[in-house]
Amino acid sequence: MSKNFSKYLTATGLSLAVAGLVVFPSIIFAEVTVPTVNMWGNELAIQDLIMNVVNTLFNLVAPLCILMIIVGGLYYMTAGGDERKAGTGLNFVKYALVGLIVTLMAGMLLSFVSNIGG
Repeated sequence: MSKNFSKYLTATGLSLAVAGLVVFPSIIFAEVTVPTVNMWGNELAIQDLIMNVVNTLFNLVAPLCILMIIVGGLYYMTAGGDERKAGTGLNFVKYALVGLIVTLMAGMLLSFVSNIGG
């Protein structure tokens, strides 16, 4: 594992830990009434609105990450011995996988937090 990748994973983990420390106290000390938003004539709880936004973003980002993995694989396969082009393909795949993992972790964290919150 490269040094930059491990630094990136460490930074991501620390960011998620700090976000958890910020989010969990607000859930524990939350009021019983849930504010609602009137959106296109429908009353939505704030949690539902946030989950809808995150699900929409996930539905956009996940296929994009998979497409980038395919493009990176094509770059790598058509490199023809060119180290630079092969490296570009590997970087496409690496960063697309990191993006997909971060997206999945964010969705799981939000789902976990919303389940705890009620």
